[in-house]
Amino acid sequence: MLGDVSQILTASKAHISNASLKTHDDLSAILQMSIQIESTSQLSSILARISHLPNIVEVKRKV
Repeated sequence: MLGDVSQILTASKAHISNASLKTHDDLSAILQMSIQIESTSQLSSILARISHLPNIVEVKRKV
């Protein structure tokens, strides 16, 4: 999952400033990232692309 998300961010020219991945016994995981972007439209595109990855349940912006 981390690799797939990183590839999307790299292709979108977004920079990761912080990341944490917490795994659970049921094989689920929560990935939290702080990224540097240029615009809200860039963020919308990134979130849409990540949401289409297999096994992704939810993608959202934390405010």
